Amino acid sequence: MAATLGKAMQALENAFPDGFDCPVRFEITDLGSLMLDSEGVRQGHEDAVCVMRADSEVFADILSGRADAMKLFFSGRLRIEGEIGAAMRLGRSL
Repeated sequence: MAATLGKAMQALENAFPDGFDCPVRFEITDLGSLMLDSEGVRQGHEDAVCVMRADSEVFADILSGRADAMKLFFSGRLRIEGEIGAAMRLGRSL
C-alpha cells in the first residue's frame, strides 16, 4: 500500500516539480490522501480548493497517461469537488 502511494507521490512530483498554484487534494480511496500545493506533494488530508477522488487504479491510469482525467470524470470513475478550473489546469499537466 505505501509503495503504491509512494509511486503516486513520485508521479505528481515529476509532473509538478515546482508545486501547484493552489491546494489540491487527491483522495485515493483505497490508499489515502495526497496534497499538492505551492510547497509540493505530501501525504495529508488538508483543506483544498479542489478535491479529486477515485481508487488507486484510476489514479494510476491518469498518472501513467493511460487514461484521460476528463473522460474518467464524465464516466463517473473520477469525482471532482470544488474549483473545476483547478482540476482542468491539473489535467493539462498530467
